[in-house]
Amino acid sequence: MKKYFFLNFLIFFFFSNFSLIAQNNTILLKDFDRVYGKNNLEINNGTLHSNTFRTINDKIRYYSKNFLSGTLYYEGDVYYEVPLKFDEFEEQLILKLQKSNTNFGLNLITQKVDSFAFGDTKFINLSKVNHNYAQSNNLSFVEKKSYSKHLHLYINHSKNKKDKIEGSSVYYEFAETKSFFVSQNEIIYKVSSRSDFYSIFPSKKKAIKKFYKNYKTLRKDNELKFIDELLKHLSV
Repeated sequence: MKKYFFLNFLIFFFFSNFSLIAQNNTILLKDFDRVYGKNNLEINNGTLHSNTFRTINDKIRYYSKNFLSGTLYYEGDVYYEVPLKFDEFEEQLILKLQKSNTNFGLNLITQKVDSFAFGDTKFINLSKVNHNYAQSNNLSFVEKKSYSKHLHLYINHSKNKKDKIEGSSVYYEFAETKSFFVSQNEIIYKVSSRSDFYSIFPSKKKAIKKFYKNYKTLRKDNELKFIDELLKHLSV
């Protein structure tokens, strides 16, 4: 009886300390950033970002107007609470210059970025997952949603530039487009129609057809939400 008690104590002690160590490592990384300054870290290595396109409305080239606090995975290291901006026009991740009151930033080296996240919204460098597919389809950073270990949705955010003339001035608007890719068992498929889902899930054609019929309005109003809900439905 004493042996069993001692064994249980050791298991409890190990997992308790393992969890504490993991938490402490996260705290140490954050403290390191604050004490030494992110300007001394490896991520401050890139070209200066410049925006030469004048806009006068909210149709901008970026994922967000301002820098957002994000989590960055860069060359195998993780950096917490770093100010990031995602340029959807150039598909470029930008790091705000530290100790600067301006909005200047550095273009991070894409090949060294593994992934980044704004809260629960995660973007991955697709070339790190499937280099050949990413290269042949001209894809770099894509938003990732997961439904199971082997089923994921990749959303490619991109923006197209349009010239606008107002009086004697020229300014620009950026129109957003999204393309969708489903990863099933590490094979990536581009999806844009019902038949694409039939090819990926041949045994669930009836369920797909019914979903398309029942959610016509959702598909028209919000294609991303439609595909997201469809994949949730198919993954059950």
